[in-house]
Parts: sequence; C-alpha cells; structure tokens
Amino acid sequence: MKPIILLIFLLIFLSISSCEKKDEITISKELPVWVKYKVEDLTANGKDCKFVDVALYEIDGKRYYNIDFGYSSCRLCNVFDEKGNPVSQTEHSNWKEIKLIDIYPGCE
Repeated sequence: MKPIILLIFLLIFLSISSCEKKDEITISKELPVWVKYKVEDLTANGKDCKFVDVALYEIDGKRYYNIDFGYSSCRLCNVFDEKGNPVSQTEHSNWKEIKLIDIYPGCE
C-alpha cells in the first residue's frame, strides 16, 4: 500500500512542477526582450501596464506583436515586427492571413 501512495504523490508532484516550467519557457521564448521596453515606453514607464496585453500574431507567415490597451478602441494600432520596428497602417491593409497565436499580459 505504501508504494502506491508514494507513486501517486510522486506523479502529482511531477505534473505540478512540469506545468510551472512549461509556462516559464513558453513566455520567455515567445516574447522578445524589446517588448517589455515598448510596453514601458507606451505606458508611462509601466505605471498603467495592468491594462495592457501583448498579442502575438502570425501574419502572412511572419510574427508580429501588437501592444493593446484595454481602454482603447483602436485595433492593431501598436504593431511591431519581430525586430521591434513599428508597422505602418499601409502595411495593415495588405495583410491577407492574420492568425492570433497567443495573448500575454503587459505586466510581468
């Protein structure tokens, strides 16, 4: 009976610890460092970042990051390419296939 109980506790512990590590790895791989600085710049040095989300999109085979303010009615207003360069409204009109990959909180 003891080996079964120990096995159950071991499996529970491993499943909990693997979930935590998976979340950390995903966030660090998906969002580049420059995104944090852009959020800070756009939110008065991070003071209002609790109302900000960062959406990761795949558009026409490339990745783009949209810094979205919850209190704004503007969609795709703060879009940046993979290198952190702003994307113009003219480029938006040429996009054909937009796929939302994930949404991350603006604050850590």
